[in-house]
Amino acid sequence: MSFTDASLKSLPPKDKRYVVREGKARKGFAVRVSTAGVKVFLHIYDYQKKRRWMILGVFPEMTLAEAHLKYAEGVKDLKDGKDPQAVQAEAIEEEKREEITEPNMARLAEL
Repeated sequence: MSFTDASLKSLPPKDKRYVVREGKARKGFAVRVSTAGVKVFLHIYDYQKKRRWMILGVFPEMTLAEAHLKYAEGVKDLKDGKDPQAVQAEAIEEEKREEITEPNMARLAEL
């Protein structure tokens, strides 16, 4: 199944959460639907002989196109021998450092 916005919106909540994979073109790209109907984009992959599940974002806050791009970045990381989750965590930490540093730099400039 190739996802579209309409197909994602039509995925109903069920008694148990479930996962729908997009298909052969993006075999590790999937959507998990919770019992409350929340739809989460996933990248399912193997790294160092272990199955990993990485959350890419929540639909519709993240668009399908954005999720596909993030998935493609993860596939590239895997080809480069990197764990996409580790790369994502590194990026988040770097963002936090920048947020902390920018206000301090502004205060120092005032002195």
